[in-house]
Amino acid sequence: MADEAGLDLILSAPTDVLVETLRHLPGDVVVLGAGGKMGPSLVGLLCRAGAAAGSDRRITAVARFSDPRARTTIEASGATLCPVDLFEPGAVERLPDAPNVIYMVGQKFGTGRDGARTWAVNAYLPGLVAARYPAARIAVFSTGNVYPFWPTTSAGPTEADP
Repeated sequence: MADEAGLDLILSAPTDVLVETLRHLPGDVVVLGAGGKMGPSLVGLLCRAGAAAGSDRRITAVARFSDPRARTTIEASGATLCPVDLFEPGAVERLPDAPNVIYMVGQKFGTGRDGARTWAVNAYLPGLVAARYPAARIAVFSTGNVYPFWPTTSAGPTEADP
Protein backbone atom coordinates (compact mmCIF):
# COMPACT_ATOMS: atom_id res chain seq x y z
CA MET A 1 0.00 0.00 0.00
CA ALA A 2 1.31 3.40 -0.88
CA ASP A 3 -0.30 5.64 1.71
CA GLU A 4 -2.81 6.05 4.52
CA ALA A 5 -5.70 6.17 2.05
CA GLY A 6 -4.68 2.72 0.79
CA LEU A 7 -4.61 1.43 4.35
CA ASP A 8 -8.08 2.84 4.97
CA LEU A 9 -9.41 1.03 1.89
CA ILE A 10 -8.09 -2.22 3.27
CA LEU A 11 -9.52 -1.54 6.74
CA SER A 12 -12.94 -0.65 5.32
CA ALA A 13 -13.26 -3.62 2.96
CA PRO A 14 -16.54 -5.31 3.89
CA THR A 15 -16.68 -9.04 4.52
CA ASP A 16 -19.23 -11.22 2.78
CA VAL A 17 -21.01 -11.68 6.11
CA LEU A 18 -21.38 -7.92 6.58
CA VAL A 19 -22.66 -7.47 3.03
CA GLU A 20 -25.22 -10.22 3.56
CA THR A 21 -26.25 -8.72 6.91
CA LEU A 22 -26.84 -5.31 5.34
CA ARG A 23 -28.75 -6.93 2.49
CA HIS A 24 -31.36 -8.09 5.04
CA LEU A 25 -31.16 -5.33 7.66
CA PRO A 26 -34.10 -2.99 7.30
CA GLY A 27 -33.68 0.77 7.35
CA ASP A 28 -31.10 3.49 7.55
CA VAL A 29 -28.15 3.67 9.93
CA VAL A 30 -27.16 6.66 12.07
CA VAL A 31 -23.57 6.70 13.36
CA LEU A 32 -23.21 9.04 16.34
CA GLY A 33 -19.67 10.21 17.06
CA ALA A 34 -18.57 9.50 13.49
CA GLY A 35 -15.82 12.13 13.56
CA GLY A 36 -13.65 10.29 16.09
CA LYS A 37 -10.60 8.17 15.41
CA MET A 38 -12.53 5.08 14.24
CA GLY A 39 -15.64 6.75 12.83
CA PRO A 40 -14.45 7.52 9.29
CA SER A 41 -13.31 3.93 8.74
CA LEU A 42 -16.53 2.51 10.17
CA VAL A 43 -18.73 4.81 8.09
CA GLY A 44 -16.70 3.95 4.98
CA LEU A 45 -17.11 0.26 5.77
CA LEU A 46 -20.89 0.63 6.12
CA CYS A 47 -21.16 2.60 2.88
CA ARG A 48 -19.08 0.09 0.94
CA ALA A 49 -20.99 -2.86 2.40
CA GLY A 50 -24.33 -1.23 1.61
CA ALA A 51 -23.26 -0.62 -1.98
CA ALA A 52 -22.06 -4.22 -2.33
CA ALA A 53 -25.42 -5.39 -0.96
CA GLY A 54 -27.27 -3.34 -3.55
CA SER A 55 -28.89 -1.33 -0.78
CA ASP A 56 -30.10 2.23 -1.06
CA ARG A 57 -30.08 2.70 2.70
CA ARG A 58 -28.74 5.99 3.98
CA ILE A 59 -25.77 6.05 6.33
CA THR A 60 -25.84 9.28 8.33
CA ALA A 61 -22.64 10.36 10.07
CA VAL A 62 -23.28 12.58 13.09
CA ALA A 63 -20.41 14.55 14.63
CA ARG A 64 -19.12 18.01 15.41
CA PHE A 65 -16.52 17.39 12.69
CA SER A 66 -13.84 19.33 14.51
CA ASP A 67 -11.27 17.44 12.41
CA PRO A 68 -11.69 18.55 8.78
CA ARG A 69 -9.90 15.41 7.52
CA ALA A 70 -12.56 13.20 9.12
CA ARG A 71 -15.30 15.25 7.49
CA THR A 72 -13.62 15.00 4.06
CA THR A 73 -13.10 11.24 4.41
CA ILE A 74 -16.68 10.60 5.49
CA GLU A 75 -18.09 12.85 2.79
CA ALA A 76 -16.05 10.97 0.15
CA SER A 77 -17.48 7.65 1.39
CA GLY A 78 -20.98 8.67 0.32
CA ALA A 79 -22.47 9.05 3.78
CA THR A 80 -24.89 11.83 4.64
CA LEU A 81 -23.24 14.34 6.96
CA CYS A 82 -25.07 15.67 9.99
CA PRO A 83 -22.77 18.22 11.64
CA VAL A 84 -24.07 18.87 15.14
CA ASP A 85 -22.95 19.26 18.72
CA LEU A 86 -25.18 16.81 20.60
CA PHE A 87 -25.09 19.07 23.66
CA GLU A 88 -26.83 21.92 21.82
CA PRO A 89 -30.37 22.26 23.17
CA GLY A 90 -32.73 20.11 21.11
CA ALA A 91 -29.95 18.59 18.97
CA VAL A 92 -30.67 14.97 19.90
CA GLU A 93 -34.38 15.41 19.20
CA ARG A 94 -33.57 16.76 15.71
CA LEU A 95 -31.47 13.75 14.69
CA PRO A 96 -32.82 11.81 11.71
CA ASP A 97 -35.06 8.81 12.27
CA ALA A 98 -33.41 5.43 11.83
CA PRO A 99 -34.03 1.92 13.09
CA ASN A 100 -30.28 1.29 13.44
CA VAL A 101 -27.94 3.43 15.56
CA ILE A 102 -24.25 3.02 16.22
CA TYR A 103 -23.23 5.01 19.28
CA MET A 104 -19.55 5.97 19.36
CA VAL A 105 -19.73 9.16 21.42
CA GLY A 106 -17.52 9.25 24.47
CA GLN A 107 -15.03 11.26 26.39
CA LYS A 108 -12.05 9.04 26.96
CA PHE A 109 -9.01 11.27 27.38
CA GLY A 110 -8.42 14.17 29.72
CA THR A 111 -11.37 13.10 31.85
CA GLY A 112 -9.70 14.07 35.12
CA ARG A 113 -9.72 17.74 34.17
CA ASP A 114 -13.46 17.96 33.60
CA GLY A 115 -15.36 15.36 35.59
CA ALA A 116 -18.77 16.94 35.05
CA ARG A 117 -18.45 16.94 31.26
CA THR A 118 -17.08 13.39 31.32
CA TRP A 119 -20.16 12.27 33.26
CA ALA A 120 -22.46 14.13 30.88
CA VAL A 121 -20.85 12.67 27.76
CA ASN A 122 -20.63 9.11 29.08
CA ALA A 123 -23.82 8.83 31.16
CA TYR A 124 -26.34 11.63 30.48
CA LEU A 125 -26.03 11.79 26.69
CA PRO A 126 -26.51 8.03 26.15
CA GLY A 127 -29.79 8.34 28.05
CA LEU A 128 -30.95 11.14 25.77
CA VAL A 129 -30.08 9.05 22.71
CA ALA A 130 -31.86 5.98 24.08
CA ALA A 131 -34.97 8.12 24.67
CA ARG A 132 -34.72 9.55 21.12
CA TYR A 133 -34.46 6.06 19.56
CA PRO A 134 -36.64 3.87 21.83
CA ALA A 135 -37.35 1.20 19.19
CA ALA A 136 -33.99 1.24 17.42
CA ARG A 137 -31.26 -1.36 17.43
CA ILE A 138 -28.46 0.52 19.21
CA ALA A 139 -24.92 -0.80 19.13
CA VAL A 140 -22.46 0.93 21.44
CA PHE A 141 -18.83 1.04 20.37
CA SER A 142 -16.71 2.64 23.04
CA THR A 143 -13.03 2.63 22.16
CA GLY A 144 -10.25 1.05 20.19
CA ASN A 145 -7.80 1.54 23.04
CA VAL A 146 -6.52 -1.44 24.95
CA TYR A 147 -4.76 -0.94 28.24
CA PRO A 148 -2.66 -3.66 29.84
CA PHE A 149 -3.96 -5.79 32.69
CA TRP A 150 -3.56 -3.88 35.93
CA PRO A 151 -3.83 -4.90 39.58
CA THR A 152 -7.33 -4.22 40.86
CA THR A 153 -5.85 -2.85 44.07
CA SER A 154 -4.18 0.02 42.18
CA ALA A 155 -5.59 3.25 40.74
CA GLY A 156 -5.39 1.69 37.26
CA PRO A 157 -3.44 2.64 34.14
CA THR A 158 -3.11 6.20 32.86
CA GLU A 159 -2.75 7.64 29.40
CA ALA A 160 1.02 7.68 29.96
CA ASP A 161 1.16 3.87 30.18
CA PRO A 162 2.04 1.88 27.04
